[in-house]
This record gives sequence, C-alpha cells and structure tokens, in this order.
Amino acid sequence: MRDLKVFTRAFDEVVAPLVDKAVNPGERQHVCEALRATSLKVGFLLSTYAMTVRKPGRPDLFVLGGAIARLYDDLMDHSGRPDLDGGLDVLFSGGPYTPLTEFDALLHDLYQSLALRLDLPEDALPHVTLRALHGYQKLSREQKNPAIREDLLWEITRGKGATANLLLHTLAHPYMAAREQDLLKDLGVTLQMLDDHFDRDIDRAAGITTPATRGESRLPEVRRRLRTTRATLHDLYSRTGSRPYVGALYAMLAWAYLSRLPHPRRLTRTSSARTPLLVFARRGNGVISLVPHESGPRCAD
Repeated sequence: MRDLKVFTRAFDEVVAPLVDKAVNPGERQHVCEALRATSLKVGFLLSTYAMTVRKPGRPDLFVLGGAIARLYDDLMDHSGRPDLDGGLDVLFSGGPYTPLTEFDALLHDLYQSLALRLDLPEDALPHVTLRALHGYQKLSREQKNPAIREDLLWEITRGKGATANLLLHTLAHPYMAAREQDLLKDLGVTLQMLDDHFDRDIDRAAGITTPATRGESRLPEVRRRLRTTRATLHDLYSRTGSRPYVGALYAMLAWAYLSRLPHPRRLTRTSSARTPLLVFARRGNGVISLVPHESGPRCAD
C-alpha cells in the first residue's frame, strides 16, 4: 500500500501536469486514468527490480516510463498515420521534433521529461535500446502479411520482446553488465511469446501473424523459459536477493492471465505493434479513445 501511494504521488506530480498541458479538457481524465494504470504497475515491478540490483528506486522515472510505454504502444496501434514512424525516429534521436497532434505533443513532453531526469548521453543504453525497439516496432507491420517468412517473424518477436523489456529495466539500472542485459532480453522474449499466446484468438481475427497463431510457439516452451529465467535470477542475485522481483513478476503474470479471460466488452485489436511493455497492462481503456468523452476535470484533481 505504501508503494502504491508513492507511485500515485509521483504520477500526480510528474505525469499529470504534462497531460493537462497537452490534452484537451474533454480527454484529460480518460487519458490520465489509462496512463496511471500502467504507470503504477510498471512502478511496482521496477521498484522490486531496483531492490534486487541494489539501486535507488526512482518513482519519477518509473511512472514516466510506464506512461510513455502506454502512449507509445497506443500511438503505434491506433494512429494509422504514415508520418508517425519517421517523426518518432527524429524524437528518439534527439532531433527537432514537430508534434502534429495532442498525443504527439504529450509523448514529446513525457519523453523530454524522462531524458532530462536520466541525464545520459545519446549513446547510453536506455537511448540506444529505445531506438532499437522502435526499429522492431516499425518492422512489426510485416506481421499483417499472412505469408511472412518464419525467420522474419521470429526476428520481430525476439527483437520486440528483448528490447522492450530491457528498456524498462534500464530506468532502474542504466549501466548494467552484459550478463544482466542478456538475462532481461531473454525474459522479454518469453514475455512477448506469452503475450502472443494471451492474444492468439484476437490476432487471428485481426489478420495478425505471430508464432502463436501459426502454432510455432507453445505454452510448455514459455513455461520452461520462465523457469530457466527464475533459476538464472537466483544464480545472479541469490535466491534471497531476487525473491521480491521474482515474486512481483509472477504475481503480475497471474493478474495478466486473469485479466485476459473472455469478456463481452473486449475490443478487437487492429494492429500488431504491442510489446511486452504492456503484457501486464493490456486490458482496460487505451489512451487514444475510439469514442468521444464528456469534458472532465484536470487529471491531478
């Protein structure tokens, strides 16, 4: 409960004012609720990881990372704009970025706030990983092709999963060793495979190809990979040291499974952009509303 209050306060102080600045009054409350849900879950997971690697917790970075993950994923899923990919290339490379919509402006402001707080050079691990992730996200549009080659499909699946998971964890530990990077990348691939299994039926209905829809990835393999990752975490950080993070990871995976059980109000997704950044927070309202909303109060109220 204490951690929840910490991350709620950090969100209200760091993210909510940027939403109020960028988003029109009628959408603010809706956008804030969507971003807050992901930010709190990401904050909870990363705080336990920071404990494991004995790094100071940064609630401001963690809630910003969660908000960016949610908004970026929704933009890639729902915008349908041909200019988006190139514009985000510029933003993530530190170039002069011109927002075209209020959601572009919000992503810009969130990203700039995160970059200033990180205060790292452009060749530091978080920035390099973000650009790599965006490359795989652009490539993932090929998953709408039912004849996509098996090697390319697995390249996209592994690339998205590895870079997305590593990126979030660099917010707690930006100078991690190569062995830790490899561990988090491997975990990310497992989470991507699991996310594909969660959404296998939706992907098939939407014409999106994943290893799960083709039967090339099966749950016993995912479970084996999770057990291997747990053993590697215990070996790297000790069983006692890694227990909070492993416990949080499995608790959130259990919640993610339960949240994906059939629901009559579940919407069909139209894109393959999503990554394991949101494996814990896929359900619920997205940031980019598909229906109009009543005018609402400032989201920090």
